[in-house]
Amino acid sequence: MPNMNGFEFSAKILELDLNVRICYITAGEMNTEALREQYPTLSFGCFIKKPVTVDNLVKRVKEEIGLAAIMHQTSSHRCIEEC
Repeated sequence: MPNMNGFEFSAKILELDLNVRICYITAGEMNTEALREQYPTLSFGCFIKKPVTVDNLVKRVKEEIGLAAIMHQTSSHRCIEEC
């Protein structure tokens, strides 16, 4: 992307919807601690290393969707109990 990197783009997306789950696809090794320092408001739970097959990509996205559903259910229950 010519005007911003993927992490800057992620931050813009999250400004619109905090519930979005983002998977980063990369060819390089990621230093997640350095990324957390540079982008403290982003979540770095899903990194997919290239090369990736379609089957593995679909599997990982399904896993992330499942995690999002579990997190949503947990936060809904917590709100009912705490609110």
